[in-house]
Amino acid sequence: MRSGVIVLAAVTLGSAGCDKSCQNTCQRIFQPTECDVVIAGQTEEDLEQECTAECEDALQHAGPMGVYDPYIGDRPDQPDELENERQAAAWMDCVWTVECNDLQVPGNSCHPIGI
Repeated sequence: MRSGVIVLAAVTLGSAGCDKSCQNTCQRIFQPTECDVVIAGQTEEDLEQECTAECEDALQHAGPMGVYDPYIGDRPDQPDELENERQAAAWMDCVWTVECNDLQVPGNSCHPIGI
């Protein structure tokens, strides 16, 4: 019985560190100790706050992926902001999957960056 509790605790702790959230995804993009994406005229704090708010707002709305594909990057038919929970989840997966140099603007993957 004791070993079952230890295994459960280890699985819970291990998975807690890997959970994606809007906040830790935006921190991965903009923190100097992470990918350090810089957008002229905006502070790191402002970028993180705007990014987190946009992502969390999208998570509040159900909807289809539509033509959205964060791995393709910016294109005319791509939305300029995350519109729903599916898009936000795909966007977070993209940010955690690609290399930091692929997140740098302009021409970055994981559109939109600097939302």
